[in-house]
Amino acid sequence: MQFLKVLTASLLVPVGMGCLLAIATEFINPHSTADSQLSIILGGLILGLPSLGVGGWVAWDWYQERRKKNKARSRRIRAIFLHLIQSEDGEITVQKLAQYTHLSTLEAKFFLDQKVKELNGSFEKKSNGEMIYRFQI
Repeated sequence: MQFLKVLTASLLVPVGMGCLLAIATEFINPHSTADSQLSIILGGLILGLPSLGVGGWVAWDWYQERRKKNKARSRRIRAIFLHLIQSEDGEITVQKLAQYTHLSTLEAKFFLDQKVKELNGSFEKKSNGEMIYRFQI
């Protein structure tokens, strides 16, 4: 469904803009007659405004839906993070966070690095190379 929304918006918006651009170019055309101007203007408005309006609405709807999903995902990850540090006495590893949140290890490391700065946490590298992040509960 997301793909269809993006495809629809990416087709309709340029069509609408092209029709409205045709109107603008007809105004500056010195060789156009009043009849040709009227037909281009009406055709451009009849085809351009609905295309631009529907395409813009679909793009806006897609953006809002995506934003809502990203917020829900962030809340879910944050809740899992808080549960993990509470159950593990404030300690968490990148692998454990990645396992429970289904993030990649790179995303989990980035998330934990941000949380260390945000919550004044600390981290330590074990001899096997694993990072342990510590937060006060």
